[in-house]
This record gives sequence, C-alpha cells and structure tokens, in this order.
Amino acid sequence: MATNKAIVIAEKGKAEIRELPLPKLTEGHILVKVKAVGLNPTDWKAIHSAEPDRFGSRSGCDYAGEVVEVGPGVTKDVKKGDRSAGSVFGA
Repeated sequence: MATNKAIVIAEKGKAEIRELPLPKLTEGHILVKVKAVGLNPTDWKAIHSAEPDRFGSRSGCDYAGEVVEVGPGVTKDVKKGDRSAGSVFGA
C-alpha cells in the first residue's frame, strides 16, 4: 500500500509526523505529490486550539507539487506530471 507523511494533530498543542495511507481519489479530484508547503499562522493555531474531535486531522493548507494521479470526473485539462499549487481546508 502506498503511503505518505503528514503532520497530524495528536492532541491539543501537539502535532506528529505520521506515515499514512494515500487518500483514495474521489470524483473531480487530483492527487499531488507535494514538493513544498507554506506554514501559516492558521496551521499552528489549529494545532494549539484543537479539540478532541480534531485529533488525528492532518494539518496544513498551502501546497505545491506534481500531479501523480487524475481522478474520475476531472473536467480541467490536467494530466500526470503537471505542476499544481493551491490550498485545501486543513485540520
């Protein structure tokens, strides 16, 4: 099974780097191998203010990398190997 490393909220005020399975692609999504991330105040604030229902959530929002898989239903002209950058809702 393919895995990746992610910053995960372990408990209030504590994050860990964990090895996790790659997410399964859903309709209209792409999978990006991340090469760079942006660290923002929202990232550390989410870790320090996390409530128990957020423990286990991945932290981080901004990324840049390379498309490694295109999911079903993607309507944009995106293909494997393209560069991609954006933000996602983290934690």
